Amino acid sequence: MKIAVMGSGGWGTALCTVLHQNGHQVTLWSYREEESIQLAETRQNPFLQGVLLPEGIVYSADPA
Repeated sequence: MKIAVMGSGGWGTALCTVLHQNGHQVTLWSYREEESIQLAETRQNPFLQGVLLPEGIVYSADPA
């Protein structure tokens, strides 16, 4: 199933990770493009220090 999580804060990122681990195709949306780029490059969210985000998550600032 394709799922978009709207909001890349701590809660949205944690939800995105759980959904991805359960086999879903997940896009994590952020309203700031810089934040999406940083998440994609580092695979870490400052709100969840020490948690490496799984490969395969798509990061976007485009709500479409």
